[in-house]
Amino acid sequence: MLLQKAALWRRLTPEDRLRWAELAQMAEDTATARSILDSLNREQPSCIDAWQRHLELLSILDLDRAFVRRNDPIRGD
Repeated sequence: MLLQKAALWRRLTPEDRLRWAELAQMAEDTATARSILDSLNREQPSCIDAWQRHLELLSILDLDRAFVRRNDPIRGD
């Protein structure tokens, strides 16, 4: 998938990387979105928007995992 190509998104400005991460998330490619946001947090630690979006994504992923655990027929929860 084009969104996963780090050679492309690594050349983008921080603002465009945020947009790229958002596109990846909309395409349900959360691994790519996390990679992009991880790189932004490391390379641009003063970019508040990147930190906020990263926390939001992690929160969404945690909620998804909690939902799966609650509704797991094997565990019987």
